[in-house]
Amino acid sequence: MDIALEVPARGNLDRSSSVRRVVGLGGAVAICAMALAGCSADGQVSLVNDSAEVVTVELGSEPGREIPSDGAVTLLEFGECVDGPVVVTYASGSEVEVDGPVCPGDELRVTATAATLSE
Repeated sequence: MDIALEVPARGNLDRSSSVRRVVGLGGAVAICAMALAGCSADGQVSLVNDSAEVVTVELGSEPGREIPSDGAVTLLEFGECVDGPVVVTYASGSEVEVDGPVCPGDELRVTATAATLSE
């Protein structure tokens, strides 16, 4: 979609060009608002790794996702709640389980010794 915005030369401002400019800016603002609405936390789950180790996170029957040390992953379009448990496996081989469910908007935060799930 092309958005054209006509700006008249100084001193040649008339009422119709002002209306075109306002309508063009309104359209640009509406497009930006729709794009930002797609970036909300609804439908997303954040997996945050605050530990010094790489971890693998398994959510229910979903395949494991590797998260680097001091890193994070956001799962987009997370449609429905997933029953637990959530299994966090550290690179060292130790595991931590967290009861589910995990729902859109939740955050799983992993530390060196534990994992917590919050809304």
